[in-house]
Amino acid sequence: MASTLDPINKLGAKRGDLAVIKRGKIESCGVVTSAGVAVKTLYGESDATGIEFSSLEYFPLSAIETAFKVG
Repeated sequence: MASTLDPINKLGAKRGDLAVIKRGKIESCGVVTSAGVAVKTLYGESDATGIEFSSLEYFPLSAIETAFKVG
């Protein structure tokens, strides 16, 4: 992402910007929202029909390692 988007101060990340967070040793990219940083769950779940899907986890803005300006 750093080659395409401009990095910004992580404290200045606003809704719609992208953010990198760490979950243990795994780096994940998410979108900054009004509820925090929305990131897909690490593991999918299955519904009653067996179709797999991923849900979102929300992390506090303080979890941001790096942020990138979008738009």
